[in-house]
Amino acid sequence: MSATAVYHEWHVENWDGYGAKGISADVFAKALNYAVSLPHGLPMPEFSPEPDGELALEWFGNNGSTISVSIGEGNRVSYSAIFPDDNCVNGTENYQSFTNQMLESYIRRTIENDAHRNRIRP
Repeated sequence: MSATAVYHEWHVENWDGYGAKGISADVFAKALNYAVSLPHGLPMPEFSPEPDGELALEWFGNNGSTISVSIGEGNRVSYSAIFPDDNCVNGTENYQSFTNQMLESYIRRTIENDAHRNRIRP
């Protein structure tokens, strides 16, 4: 789902019928800024709302790899990745010190040999 569609559908409180927090304009802006600042050659992520008001940016590889980057209110960015060899990485970073380079290798590893499935930036 596109970032704009996610925001319009999930910016309201209780969007899931179970009390989910709406995605704020600030969270949306930070997540979109992160996505569009990715280096050329990396695919755009899929956007998924989370019940706590965070917005997840996700990449899926056809080899079973997945990486999710969650951006929320405040200065916290969380990430988690799993690869087919059962290697896992995860962590939490400060948004101000968070750089694309910190996760670029994990994103590349996730989508390795999977360019046909994802929309690649020119």
